[in-house]
Amino acid sequence: SKISSVQVALEEQEQQASNAHQRADSIKEQYKEDFFKKQLIIDSLKEQIANESIERQNLETHILDIESAMKNQREEYEAAIGNRDSSTQFLNQQLEKYQQEKKLVEAELKDLYQ
Repeated sequence: SKISSVQVALEEQEQQASNAHQRADSIKEQYKEDFFKKQLIIDSLKEQIANESIERQNLETHILDIESAMKNQREEYEAAIGNRDSSTQFLNQQLEKYQQEKKLVEAELKDLYQ
């Protein structure tokens, strides 16, 4: 009777140990699944960050290209304005010179006809 009660207690402990072991295995499997799911999420996020970094670099390069083109266009515009202004100045000087010559010629003609 004492042996059977010890045997029953031993069987109960073995059952509890078995249950605990099964729970531990179940928790371990769940942990593995969660770990792999989370690792996939982390890898996916890292890939997104890398792609966004590349996209950002491409956009920054594009902005620099546009700014450079704008600077070149402005320099061309300023040079054209400078050329136009100096051409205008030259033409105004020529016009003034011809007007003075015209006045001289008109004065000479006036003198001739008097």
